[in-house]
Amino acid sequence: MTLTEDTIFLYESIRLKKHYCVIDVCCGEGELLKETAEKYPDSSFTGLDLSADDISERNLTLMRGDLRNFNVLFQPHSFDLFISNPPYFKAQEGLSPDSEERQGERFDDNFDLSVFFSAISYLLKPARDFFFVFPSARLHEVMNEADRKNMKIFQIRFRHNRPGRASDVCLFMGKNKKGRMDPEIIFPKLNYQEDA
Repeated sequence: MTLTEDTIFLYESIRLKKHYCVIDVCCGEGELLKETAEKYPDSSFTGLDLSADDISERNLTLMRGDLRNFNVLFQPHSFDLFISNPPYFKAQEGLSPDSEERQGERFDDNFDLSVFFSAISYLLKPARDFFFVFPSARLHEVMNEADRKNMKIFQIRFRHNRPGRASDVCLFMGKNKKGRMDPEIIFPKLNYQEDA
């Protein structure tokens, strides 16, 4: 199993409480979700991904499915926490995937931020938190879509992989709650050692 830096960045930041019902959309094979479920046996965890194997264990359910079918797959307002590392690479970037299924997981050709925020609104209980990572270069798109869907993004954390370079990815933290607020920009995550 290989975890991406983005997934680790996401999972380092989530805040869990006892008896939470958590959904991880675009969870891949669900490895980090499985680990988290073991650490928090009093909470329940659901993972959804195009490539997930259907698994149902103690407090963990992994489902193969497409986010675009969120209102068919789940009851409304079923979750306390929504987390996601959605596909956001353009198809021309990086290596070509080995299958059409992998294409949908890694590249955003079919990923729609409007559907993504609609899923957050539908799946989360009112005034509950969501966390997801997305490219820093697309910050404006994310903020505009959050506004259109009446979602509050309360914090943004940038990640930097190289000194002197712009951030590549942001962690967005928000609430399924109406109203506008200016997000707090919190201390960036540096994925490199600073020279002394």
